[in-house]
Amino acid sequence: VNPRIIDSATGEYIGVNDTLQGNDEITICTLKGQKSISKNGANVIDKILEGSTFMQIPTGDTEYTIGADSGIDNLYFTLSFKQRYI
Repeated sequence: VNPRIIDSATGEYIGVNDTLQGNDEITICTLKGQKSISKNGANVIDKILEGSTFMQIPTGDTEYTIGADSGIDNLYFTLSFKQRYI
């Protein structure tokens, strides 16, 4: 219920106000000009948690944690970073 990803250093987070079922997938894109949140491929930006920030991944080490109002034991995330300019 209400899953979110949290930047451990700053406390910034982004998440959705939604209840997930088994195998649901939330995808968050923080690319400037292309920000989006989808659940199983459907746009759910209208369900963004109040106080959420579209965080940018900084250079160097950053620690993220996950949180939820309930069901945290069944939640995991994968963070993918693609360098835009080489």
